[in-house]
Amino acid sequence: MSLSKLKGHAATSDTAAPLSSEDVTHYDSNEESQTSSSTKSATSRTSAKTLYWIIKKFNPIKRQLVNEIGFGGLLELPLWNAINRMFSTWLLAKVDCIDFAIALDEARRLQFTPQDVNKAFGIPCGHRDVLGPETKISDAAMAYLHEQAGISMSKISLKDAEKIVLMELSESNTRLQKDSFKMAFVIIVMGHLLSPSIKYNHVNIDFLGALRCTEEISQYNWCAYVIKGIIEAAQKVQADLSMNKVVSNISACHLFLQIHYLDNLLLGPLQPRKNMYP
Repeated sequence: MSLSKLKGHAATSDTAAPLSSEDVTHYDSNEESQTSSSTKSATSRTSAKTLYWIIKKFNPIKRQLVNEIGFGGLLELPLWNAINRMFSTWLLAKVDCIDFAIALDEARRLQFTPQDVNKAFGIPCGHRDVLGPETKISDAAMAYLHEQAGISMSKISLKDAEKIVLMELSESNTRLQKDSFKMAFVIIVMGHLLSPSIKYNHVNIDFLGALRCTEEISQYNWCAYVIKGIIEAAQKVQADLSMNKVVSNISACHLFLQIHYLDNLLLGPLQPRKNMYP
């Protein structure tokens, strides 16, 4: 199921969940003040809504640059006003972290692979490892990367990356300026949707080495990187639950689990056909 086919789910995702969503607050999860009306609902920095409104402002040049790095599927991101965090927590608790599956019960298991992430978001599923040895770079190279992206060395913030992405851009801009846009776009995509941190305005930086050459961004397996984050988030949720702790926050791209689950519901004649794309 592609993103453009998810617009109906985006409007009704809470009602399709197997858990009650009455206590879930409509929110922008990357706002500094993030509260929930129920202690049962974990917080999350995922903000597909913020990413949607940023992408909506893109001119044809920016859209072309996004396509050049292989992230063109996200240009069709639908508007998600709210994401049911209770549903996401339930799904993370069901993840089999060894076999990469949502284990609903002993008989029903939904396997997920990098190819499923690619189908959901339309991001690169290349042959190179985002966290492979070749992406390990020196402090000097990291400093250069920060300078090239136009981002402060002290920290990488989503706000700084957003400013770069929203700057005016045209054909007359230099290659360096266009490369800065490409790198900043991947950063905000990771921070808002595909690999959000649990900290406000913070970005995980382990993937930065894969941005050092913008012409090679599409060669990396960003889908496998997303799954790695989901597994780590699931392990944390499951560890909290095993110790009878309240799950206070969830990270990673838990929205993918919702998409994958909904895409595999048995809906009879309403079931969408597999591998159908715009």
